[in-house]
Amino acid sequence: MTEQEFFGKTDFSFEISGGSDEIVIQVYIDIVSDRPRTLIASFQVDSLEMIESARIPLNAGSNHVPFQQTVRIVKPLLWQPNGAGIPSLYSFTVVFHQKGEPFYLIEKRVGIRFVETRPGELFFRVNGKAVQLVRCDPDFSLEEKEFERQLRGNLVCLQDSDSDLEKKLEYCGRTGLIAVLELTGAADPDRFCGQPGVCLFTAEPGSAGERLYRQNGKAVLPPLFTREELNLLLNDKKV
Repeated sequence: MTEQEFFGKTDFSFEISGGSDEIVIQVYIDIVSDRPRTLIASFQVDSLEMIESARIPLNAGSNHVPFQQTVRIVKPLLWQPNGAGIPSLYSFTVVFHQKGEPFYLIEKRVGIRFVETRPGELFFRVNGKAVQLVRCDPDFSLEEKEFERQLRGNLVCLQDSDSDLEKKLEYCGRTGLIAVLELTGAADPDRFCGQPGVCLFTAEPGSAGERLYRQNGKAVLPPLFTREELNLLLNDKKV
């Protein structure tokens, strides 16, 4: 395996804790390595280096290795749903170094938001504010500006097996559109942790999607609803 092939299979994930006053970001390197090795990596937020070059030790096999240093952001710009504010996005970048020089980087657009549900409430909260959900069926084939202009709601239902899912989630993230993502078992739920629009999951009881959600052990996931619970939450509000 060449170095480019190896790094091409490398990824990073993260956990965000805290609230609107301050957040803490824990970054992980995720890779299956053919042998023990040590990587040198740094972490940037909006091109500003927050973690300088750090040693990332890998074992042979699957690795989920944290940076020893965490990142703190005071008063972060939060991602807001359509109609509730600006869907602010950050750029998170991991840069791998060789011989003291940048060699390979992975960049992700990330929205920071906090989703909360409370027992007995037929609505949910984003960043501490109650959000009335209005379902819509937007045309994702439109250019982004026209897509945003034609939005008449703030929520869309998508499925993890959709072949155009990445494009649709990018649109959701940039326009503040909340996505309810149905889990069928086609993808691990933690794959969508960096997508701010994915605020709710749904899955059939006993399905492969529900099992993957319940088995997740390395990411803080949005809440999971059954179809019946989701219908109550939406209360058939659709435009």
